Amino acid sequence: MSGMPIAHKELLICDGLTKIYGPLMDLDDLASTLRLKKATLYQRIYLDKLSIPRIKNGKKYLFQTKDVADFLLENCGNNSSH
Repeated sequence: MSGMPIAHKELLICDGLTKIYGPLMDLDDLASTLRLKKATLYQRIYLDKLSIPRIKNGKKYLFQTKDVADFLLENCGNNSSH
């Protein structure tokens, strides 16, 4: 996947996540995808250190799947040189 154009990688990641979670992900989905504990995500949200845009619906946080795919591409896609 390292030689693939960025737009193609993004499409594959986004399509894969959308097939699993649909257009929106909740905090459980995000924690599973990022392999983080929910408490860690809550802490990052509270400290405003989570760069993924979110929607607050009552007490529930929702994340657009495309935004999560963009985050993964930006933060995990540059490890091919290691």
